[in-house]
Amino acid sequence: RILCLPLKPADPSDRDIIGGPIYDLAAVKQLIRSAIHSGAKPVWLSESAEESINRDFPSPWEPIEVAHFVLALTGDDYDKSEWAKTGSQMWVDCDVYTMNYSRTRQARAERGPTLYAKFGVGRFNPSCLVVRFHPSRSRTR
Repeated sequence: RILCLPLKPADPSDRDIIGGPIYDLAAVKQLIRSAIHSGAKPVWLSESAEESINRDFPSPWEPIEVAHFVLALTGDDYDKSEWAKTGSQMWVDCDVYTMNYSRTRQARAERGPTLYAKFGVGRFNPSCLVVRFHPSRSRTR
């Protein structure tokens, strides 16, 4: 973590976190690479992320595919930081990134669709938790 935050927002209606990004993207990528190398699950998907993956894409993404998306991100893809609530009602401080991406090439693609990912890192189990993952609804790069 770059910023030290409380366990939940002071005002649940104000989800914006100023001063982001919260996480060092290189450290998040290293967590994912370590998980892949050890055979562990590379990213964890919240219920909301799983729902959008099943609803918003022609075929659902596997966690390893989402991990490759995160591994392709750069600091220039950072959009904002905000609180997000998981299906289990847990608050997660997250960074939001958007990137044009080719799923088939598993790489950034200037003409690929713009995808939106919101993720954080577990406080007690250091792993990448993807809270939202879907085609961008408001932004193109």
